Amino acid sequence: MADAVCPRCGTRLLPNALRCINCELPIPQVQAAEVPAGPPPYQLPPAWGTPPQSQAPPPPQYGAPPPYVGPVPYAPGYYPMGPVPWTTNGLAIASLVLALLWLGGLGSLLGVIFGHVSRRQIKKRPQRGEGIGLAGLIIGYLGLIATIILYASLPSIINSGLVQNQLVQNDMSSAASAEDHYLRDSGTYTNDGVALRNEGFDPLGHNTIYAAFHAGDGYCLIGARTGSHSWYLYDSENGGLSNIAYSTLAIAETNCVVTRATNWTPIA
Repeated sequence: MADAVCPRCGTRLLPNALRCINCELPIPQVQAAEVPAGPPPYQLPPAWGTPPQSQAPPPPQYGAPPPYVGPVPYAPGYYPMGPVPWTTNGLAIASLVLALLWLGGLGSLLGVIFGHVSRRQIKKRPQRGEGIGLAGLIIGYLGLIATIILYASLPSIINSGLVQNQLVQNDMSSAASAEDHYLRDSGTYTNDGVALRNEGFDPLGHNTIYAAFHAGDGYCLIGARTGSHSWYLYDSENGGLSNIAYSTLAIAETNCVVTRATNWTPIA
């Protein structure tokens, strides 16, 4: 048994001492802790194969999922993760349709504008229609080129001999119809331009038309585009309007078979 020591200063105590001879600490009858006489006893390791017991935290407890509340609206320009339904861009379709319609060049212009806008939108949105917009652009540009060429050449087309001669013949047919109406209303023909206009004669302008008649035989009309050398003849007794173009007014007059129709008067 080892000697007892003072718990305050560590001085060895005499057997059954009531106080420490050094620090005068009262010593109870139950002696202080004894100084260990030797090393602690050796403890055997745990048996092989037995895993050590670890104090792992318990697994988290998961509660019930929140109820479904429907789709959440997203801010403009934000698209959620996951599949998004793809649609065809409406401006791309409008571009192709308008470019095909042409509309005198307006459809082509709108097709080009809508085609460019649709292609920019498709790059920023999950949409289809890039090929449709490209087709609208190409057809629209071709339509614009054709429109420019057509409008640039329109004066030449209007002033061409074929168009001008057709305008003269249309005026002569209108005058012939007015002559027939005048005959039905008054019983005779006339070379009065005002009277023929009252009967529906409506010349297009820039045409020169002469009329001559004989009360018992019929009437003749001779017309040409102002400044032209192609004169046409309408003979009421010889098949109506002739497709033959005469070089002068005099030659056309001599081909009128209506006898004594010499009172030639300009009516337009």
